[in-house]
Amino acid sequence: MGRILGKMGHMLQNFEGAHSKQIPRIQSLVINKTGKNRGLPADGIKEFWSDYKNLTRQQKEERVRNEYKKILAFGTQWNEVLKSLEILPATAHWIVKSRNRLEDGRPGWEWEEYFGAQLIASNKIYDWGGPDWIKSHKSRAFIRDCFREGGLVVCYQVEQQAIIGFSRLASDGYTIEGVYCGFDLVPCDSAYKLKHPLNIANLRATGCNPVGFTVSGQGTIASLTNDEFAGIIAAVCRAGTEDEDDLLKWLKQSGSGDGTRPPIGRLANPEYPEENTAPTAGELDKVFAELEKRFAGRTDIYVRRKVSALIRRDGPLIRALKEKYKHKCQFPKCSAQIPKKDGGNYSEVAHIQAASEGGISHRINLLVLCPNHHKTLDYGDVEVLRNNERLLKIELNGEIVMIRR
Repeated sequence: MGRILGKMGHMLQNFEGAHSKQIPRIQSLVINKTGKNRGLPADGIKEFWSDYKNLTRQQKEERVRNEYKKILAFGTQWNEVLKSLEILPATAHWIVKSRNRLEDGRPGWEWEEYFGAQLIASNKIYDWGGPDWIKSHKSRAFIRDCFREGGLVVCYQVEQQAIIGFSRLASDGYTIEGVYCGFDLVPCDSAYKLKHPLNIANLRATGCNPVGFTVSGQGTIASLTNDEFAGIIAAVCRAGTEDEDDLLKWLKQSGSGDGTRPPIGRLANPEYPEENTAPTAGELDKVFAELEKRFAGRTDIYVRRKVSALIRRDGPLIRALKEKYKHKCQFPKCSAQIPKKDGGNYSEVAHIQAASEGGISHRINLLVLCPNHHKTLDYGDVEVLRNNERLLKIELNGEIVMIRR
């Protein structure tokens, strides 16, 4: 670590000489856990602070406190340093939520106004926010402390419960009427509008459930972890729409990807640790090699059953769900029971988003049903309106159905 910090320190010194700008000593951020300098930088920092070793502990503490203040005050100038050193800063990912009506009933705003260039020319930077629009203390703190030019924005429309597209910050966060509640977006012709908006229920069905779309993520602004963002992109790609190639290309140009599809993210699920995990490509090759030998001369029914058992791997989760609901159909007011000759009742488990459409065996994408309601769901006209840990709301053949979990 000492050698790394020393090398970085010399790089920054070279930058100082070339740009006539004094850079705070970031080496002071690394401190000892034990010894006489516990809680302070080691004596090795004397390479940059020549008198450090001879200072008293109180003097060292004062030196470090002052340096921390300088580091914070340097602010966005760090981006200039990183760019000069050809070190790209990590891109932050944000959810920005839009409502077409404010809480007090006044008209709000829709992402379509941005992507459709309805209020400003398509090649002009778009200023966004305001004290009436962004009221959450957490959202304002994000804008004040974390919003930096270049950050990637996931554009979410609350009424549709869908991700409409992606944009980037064209500025750091700034104040409006003395409150940190404003920021600029790149022109809409530099953003990406999804040809097929991603419904949050369909996102959750892939196993990705960002905190920003849950009760814990309330507020106009929410942060995304790298895994959550990768899960969103993977869900768009997995939907099988024409968005995949164009979106991956846009992300690469924006510095937020390498142009390849990220792996599918999954929800941590302490309730069902047996949750389905897809096999790797190498594992699949071995499975298919075994199947070719085993299925020679077998019937189609036998083949289908064995493929399902070998590849899906969701048996433990299916059994856990049936036990949780005691083999009773989750469909409202359904009292159907099918006794089995060996005891207990028969039930089935249905995918809300079909496996053929990218749905995975995850508790939020599964229902315990009787055979009749299973086929009704499979063959009916279904639109998912809401799907979370507590409630599934669908429109089924023109009727609203709510299933509480």
